[in-house]
Amino acid sequence: MNLKLRKIDPMKAVSITGIVSAFCLGLIASAAPFSDYTWTPPTNYENGEVIDATDIITYNLYCGSASGGPYNFVAELPSGNSAGQVDVASCVGNTPGTYYFVLTAFSTLYATESPFSNEVSRTYTAADLGKVPNAPILLTVQ
Repeated sequence: MNLKLRKIDPMKAVSITGIVSAFCLGLIASAAPFSDYTWTPPTNYENGEVIDATDIITYNLYCGSASGGPYNFVAELPSGNSAGQVDVASCVGNTPGTYYFVLTAFSTLYATESPFSNEVSRTYTAADLGKVPNAPILLTVQ
């Protein structure tokens, strides 16, 4: 096997840093869509009684592609919180568009779930879903 070595003009070469940077940017851009949620936790049951101190309230996030539902379960959010970050890839998938979210409170003491909260929406763009092409790599000029 014959190998030819030739001198590369540094003014015409693409740096490895540029290639690695483009690759890393591609990895970042292809991350799953995460969304941050905040809510006001309930303090009472539907009958007006104060939520029992021994009752652990968790939250279930639901998502749909149409306002008013139907909604699909996305994630359980831990008790004691009024904010959370959720990977919504199971709902949004790879399709840009507007999606609608609702939250429920779940009583672990009574194994009951509240009705849906108010509905909120978010529009995911192709860029949000990592659908931006990576930069070309291994560019050379002669």
